[in-house]
Amino acid sequence: MTLSELIDFLEKQDQSKVIASGWGEGSAHSYRGYYAELAFEARSNVTIADMLEEAKSALGKEFEGYKGGEFVMGPDTDCYLAEYGYCGSELSLPLLEVMCGVGPMIERAVAEAVAAERERHLQFLEEIKKMQTSIKEHIEAIRSAAK
Repeated sequence: MTLSELIDFLEKQDQSKVIASGWGEGSAHSYRGYYAELAFEARSNVTIADMLEEAKSALGKEFEGYKGGEFVMGPDTDCYLAEYGYCGSELSLPLLEVMCGVGPMIERAVAEAVAAERERHLQFLEEIKKMQTSIKEHIEAIRSAAK
């Protein structure tokens, strides 16, 4: 994913949403694997606005490579999630969707979880109906025996 694609994606998200693991201020650096590419160090509990601000701040900025050299990050620069001095994961649409809790993968997982929970509740209701029937039968038996 390029820096411009990353910025476009983040701009379309809920800016106030807190992300358990993202990146924030001061996390951008030259990627260890390819110095001319950009990486973000992981940060906990950041907003999408924090992530967007850091991505935008890297656009056109010059970073020093791990073993030297100066590299300017442009709109077509590929982006990674990696600690400084280490290789990491290339940012992609599916990864960002999971990180931000959006997109078809998340929607499918939520739909499956809701369907499973609904089925569990229906089974529970069936068990309750069986218990009610059994209780009614016992009450009737007790009433008949008392006559």
